[in-house]
Amino acid sequence: MRALRLGIALALLLSITTVPTAVGQPTPDIKQSPPGQISIVSINMQQYPILGIRRFRAMFQLSRALRRRPHSFDGGYQGAVHAPDILVLTEIRPSNLEIFEHIIRQRFGVKYRIVGPHDAAAALLVNPNTVSPLGEVLSLQDACSSPADDRYPTRNYPFGRFIEQPSGATFGVLGIHFPKQGVGAPDCLSRNVEQLRVMLEAEQTPTFIAGDFNRRPAMETYECDPDERSGPLPWYSTLTSADSTGRRYFDAIRLHNRNNGILMDFEWTHEQKTKKIADCTGNVHHLRSRIDYIFSADAGIAEAHTDHPGWGGIVPGERNPGTFKYSDHRWVWGRFVVSGPAQPERPQVAADVGGVMNVSWKPIEGAAGYVLYRAFGEHDFAVLERFSADITSFEDTQTLHERSYKYAVAAVGADGGQGIESRGETDVADARGPEVVFIDPPRSAIGVGPGKSLSVRFDEGVADDSVNQQSIRVYVDGHSVAGFVVRKFPRLLKFNPRQPLKKGRLYTVVVSPGLRDRLGNPSIRYAWSFRTEEPPKKRGRGRR
Repeated sequence: MRALRLGIALALLLSITTVPTAVGQPTPDIKQSPPGQISIVSINMQQYPILGIRRFRAMFQLSRALRRRPHSFDGGYQGAVHAPDILVLTEIRPSNLEIFEHIIRQRFGVKYRIVGPHDAAAALLVNPNTVSPLGEVLSLQDACSSPADDRYPTRNYPFGRFIEQPSGATFGVLGIHFPKQGVGAPDCLSRNVEQLRVMLEAEQTPTFIAGDFNRRPAMETYECDPDERSGPLPWYSTLTSADSTGRRYFDAIRLHNRNNGILMDFEWTHEQKTKKIADCTGNVHHLRSRIDYIFSADAGIAEAHTDHPGWGGIVPGERNPGTFKYSDHRWVWGRFVVSGPAQPERPQVAADVGGVMNVSWKPIEGAAGYVLYRAFGEHDFAVLERFSADITSFEDTQTLHERSYKYAVAAVGADGGQGIESRGETDVADARGPEVVFIDPPRSAIGVGPGKSLSVRFDEGVADDSVNQQSIRVYVDGHSVAGFVVRKFPRLLKFNPRQPLKKGRLYTVVVSPGLRDRLGNPSIRYAWSFRTEEPPKKRGRGRR
């Protein structure tokens, strides 16, 4: 029966006209999360009529969006995406879940595994190449649901414990989908949060709560407080406060943004057409809110964001051109460290002679090794080298002149788990000395006046101690011209002749190859010629 359902679904998918991508937009490569790290994606999958083809298109385009976004940290020149390790799916029927698992398997080449009860309010898809379930997935009952209450029937949430295979680290994931405010008891969200904190209090490994909370985090609405600076709502405060042991859950997206100076403006997850009025804007058409989250405890937050650019335009009610609206929600994602040393400080980067880039970093306690990343221009990082714990510096000789390079370093633990990579540090490679970019008089000039001084301008500063009286030499009729070489400015040298230039002569100017820039890169020889003005013709004497 399952095979029949999948066969029908795939036949329908083949009949769907997909939304075209931007011209020339490549499909990124696929990467696995570094050892000791996991990538979690939480998706609310809007449901459509069971017989409607629109639901298949939504799942197809959702998988397509996941295959293209977000780029991994180590995407390299072409860019790459991490295959998710855990997907938390809400608002999805069991039949759709099986179909979506098949679609996502084709997209990533990974046979994702559905774990947990099929009747739960959230579903868990795991990547068996990187993550293994540790025991059976538990089913936690909603604090307000009851079989005897028709308004709020039984509702369960899956909680699974897993092993991150490369490092052997364990962690737990709870998928939730709390009902909208007002369904059932009015204080259900607060009761659920309090209950979850009690149920999870005994967990001693990194733990994640992901899904649709159907409630914004702050007192003010998104339109009035897009950066979420107003006070927290009670449920949010309860969830993020420390328990009796000091353990607390962090809002991954908000904490990552705050730590990196990023505003929350584009982190909204839901947009709804409404007649309600946002007092601060007067908008009565489409209101936005952040109601989908990933909360983490005892885990490092490497990155966390809402799907971007996603389907939403800058203005509420508008769409991002060429992007299918796969749901009324935008998904959220995060990359987390479940086993790895502390985050290093920015490395020190210094350009050296010959284009060499000297990179060094401070050692990290407990590190068994380091991973050095490099990026150039606006491209993503890629692994450059791996080192043992006793090496904290590197000379990068594989560079190109005047190209900007950025470096970051991550520490690796004894179990192979990799911590959060440092912030990047940038410098520009300098592989050659000063080059002449302007001369006066110009090459092959004629009619140059005898009182002319000569000017040579370079594309970068010339070191003062490399300039001498032989830096510019002038010749005429095979003999050198006496004069003075003066460094007027770091990039400008002048040659002032002792005597006026002779008229009607061809002069050759040679710039010495011994000039150096600030790093010590030598210049190359440069020469040109010009001709001075002709002397006036003598008048002949006439006969008397």
